[in-house]
Amino acid sequence: MPRSLFSLSNVVLGLLCVSIFVILLNFRYESKGMSAPVSIASYIVNFSYNDIYMFIMNHFSYYDYWYGKVFLDFKYRFTGGIQGFGPPPIDEGVYIYNLFLGRPVEPPIPTDMMAANSWPPRTFGNGYMNFGFPGVIAFSFIQGWLTGLAYRWMVKTGRHPIFLFVYLLMVFSFQVSNLKIAELGTVIVGLTLVFGPLYLIERRSLRVAAGLGASRGWPRGAGPLSGRSSLQVGHSSQPASPALEKDDSN
Repeated sequence: MPRSLFSLSNVVLGLLCVSIFVILLNFRYESKGMSAPVSIASYIVNFSYNDIYMFIMNHFSYYDYWYGKVFLDFKYRFTGGIQGFGPPPIDEGVYIYNLFLGRPVEPPIPTDMMAANSWPPRTFGNGYMNFGFPGVIAFSFIQGWLTGLAYRWMVKTGRHPIFLFVYLLMVFSFQVSNLKIAELGTVIVGLTLVFGPLYLIERRSLRVAAGLGASRGWPRGAGPLSGRSSLQVGHSSQPASPALEKDDSN
């Protein structure tokens, strides 16, 4: 029998999630010396990025799109800065927050010249502020394609924990934005540095075991790393034929 959407367990889980969100939101406001939201509407707004999306759509309805200039910030991060100043922010949400403050900012601008806060645009906002609605469609397609690619890798590897982790990261965290691209790249590099050598050691061990088996004349696939089946070569688990059993009746 299918479980009801509004079953007691679902309602309790939903209330628990809302309670955790409210506690964390209040803690974040208090840690920054700000007053916590006092109305239900304020909490609802903070549940999503819709207020940021609406600001971006309104602002870029009157000003030119950025046409991908924000992605050039990666270049200045690696070249050391902009004309003797510091590098631009890796989080393009810093630009959006400064636009909200009324400052005429446009990439690339050094981080030190802007207010240190962020309104992350995520895939929707990033697509719109760069190319309008076609950008939203294109960026959403890219995000979906990359997430599907991670899913196919996960299935192909038999749901290996590392690929499962990457897939979940794509589903719950990845966005087509500088910040999330840098975050994903950092995770992949870290996983490669940690697990890459272990993978190479495992492959070398398998090759050594295969060579040892070939030198000793073991059947292909048999050997010390091939499991229990390698220990049962030449031993039949079937009972002996009655015609071959010794007759003890005489």
